[in-house]
Amino acid sequence: QFNGQHLQLPGKVPDSILKMRRHQMNAIWRGIYERFMLVDHAVGAGKTFTAIARAMERRRMGLSQKPMIVVPNHLVEQWEADVYRLYPGAKVLAAGKKDFEAKNRRRLFGKIATGDWDIVIVPHSSFGFIGIAPDTEARFLQAELASAQEAIEAAWEQAEEDGNATGRRKPFGVKEAERLLTTLQNRMDAISAGAKDRQLTFEQLGIDDLTVDEAHEFKNLAYSSRLTGVRGMGDKSGSRKANDLYNKVRVLTESPTSTVTFLTGTPISNSAVEMFTVLRYLAAQSLEEMGMTHFDAFRAQFV
Repeated sequence: QFNGQHLQLPGKVPDSILKMRRHQMNAIWRGIYERFMLVDHAVGAGKTFTAIARAMERRRMGLSQKPMIVVPNHLVEQWEADVYRLYPGAKVLAAGKKDFEAKNRRRLFGKIATGDWDIVIVPHSSFGFIGIAPDTEARFLQAELASAQEAIEAAWEQAEEDGNATGRRKPFGVKEAERLLTTLQNRMDAISAGAKDRQLTFEQLGIDDLTVDEAHEFKNLAYSSRLTGVRGMGDKSGSRKANDLYNKVRVLTESPTSTVTFLTGTPISNSAVEMFTVLRYLAAQSLEEMGMTHFDAFRAQFV
């Protein structure tokens, strides 16, 4: 239980204008104290102000140098207005869709990297234009390829155990595992071919504190499982959008002082996979320590 009632929040408008509620102060303190946090508060509980105050306070304390908040496209201006409502003196860079057009991107990335911003706000759809370093991505993919290879071997073993490995047709579980391997291989080939758009990478922008609003939009993360035909498990191949965020979270995880916060009122809507996905984003180390980096291991333990 975190208690943030001691926080003063210098720079915030007086309480007579806008007073933070008890649960908001507690969440702000937790977000200062812990590196990874999921703010799963109901609609109307003030997640926006909680996130803004947390980012501003971390920066004031010198714990974060450059906080970035990724928000739904139509809310960029709303978020910018809310930052000024709470902290009238804040230095905010709110990047719209136009800023991310090919001809303007280089200038925007330069502005983010060189400016002394309290908060940088970018829209969901444009966040993917900020790439991570190709060698970092290749390293992540290499680890995923090894894991996919293991999944194929495990699927063959399972098929042999179940007596499905006879005849000419490949067992369904093996086909599923191979499909993921192909997807990863294609991504690896794309990196080898080299990106045409040579821009500053996510690492070079200096972002060390990432807040993702409506984080459930990124829940479609690729995973492998031997289970087939189970309702609510969804698409295993995942989306580019989720994979891109996952890579950036991994970059931040590797830096011992960087932090990540997710905001969503619906982290889990209908499946255990979503719970596993949230943990992969925000508690990867714990999953690794428990030997549960694979969904089937997680499911066997908790579902």
